[in-house]
Amino acid sequence: MEKYRKSLIKRIIIMAVTGIGLTLMYLLQIPERLRPIENADFSEYIRSFQAGGILVIDIFFLYLIVRYGMTLKKEEQLKKLYYAEIDERQKFIREKTGGRVLEVCATVILIAGIIAAYFDETVFFTMIGCSTFLLLTRKVLRLYYKNKY
Repeated sequence: MEKYRKSLIKRIIIMAVTGIGLTLMYLLQIPERLRPIENADFSEYIRSFQAGGILVIDIFFLYLIVRYGMTLKKEEQLKKLYYAEIDERQKFIREKTGGRVLEVCATVILIAGIIAAYFDETVFFTMIGCSTFLLLTRKVLRLYYKNKY
C-alpha cells in the first residue's frame, strides 16, 4: 500500500505542476506575439476557447488533487481507491473502449487543433470536431460495456 501511496503523491505533484504551468503559459502569453488569423471574431473565439480549456483542466486537476489528498489521510479510502483502480472488470471495459490510446489520440488532435487555429479556421473546427467525436464515442462505448458486463 505504501507503493500506491507514493504513486498518488507523484500524481498530485504532476497535476499541480502541470496546472500551474498551463495557467502561467496562458497568462504570460503576449496577445500580439501569437495572434490567430486575421478574422477578429475568430481571434477572440480562439482566445476564449484556450482560456476555457485551461480553466476546465485546472478545475479537474484541483478536484483530483483534493480527492487524492483526502484519500491519503484515511487508510480505508486508500484501499478502496486502490482496489477500484486494479479492478479486472474496469480494466476489461477500458480495453474494449480503446484504452488509453484513444484518450491520447483525442488529446493530441485537440492540441493540434488549437495550434492549427493560428493558421486556418476550417482546420481548427475540423480537428476539434474529430477530437470531440473520439471522446464521445469512447464515452458511449464505456456506458454500453458497463451495462453489458
